[in-house]
Amino acid sequence: MAENVEPDLITFIGVLTACSHVQLVEDGMRYWQSMIEGYKIEPDGDLYACMVDMLGHSGKLVKSHKLVKSMPMGPQPGAFGTLLSACSTYGNFKIAEIVAEQLFKSSGMRPVADLTLSLEQRDSSHM
Repeated sequence: MAENVEPDLITFIGVLTACSHVQLVEDGMRYWQSMIEGYKIEPDGDLYACMVDMLGHSGKLVKSHKLVKSMPMGPQPGAFGTLLSACSTYGNFKIAEIVAEQLFKSSGMRPVADLTLSLEQRDSSHM
């Protein structure tokens, strides 16, 4: 790599996505902090969605939900959808119901949220 090349939003999306896929949550958290504090990069909705995905894939649903609620640009449908999917994976219907309601309020995606919740509940009853 060339010297003096600074990472940008796209760089961190790639890094955080990679951390999510191999469940390197602690490393991802350090990169997140480095991005904000070291490189002074203001995360956008896509970067928040990457963090929500990483936390959700590792089962850290409460932390992931807190992150969604703290988004300075307001919770984004992509982040809500990612968290809803993680709730389905881990069978956390309490957070799933809250997220589905918030998804509806923020984007009007009621049919999608209802369908996801009903599928999650159906799948959990077959376990």
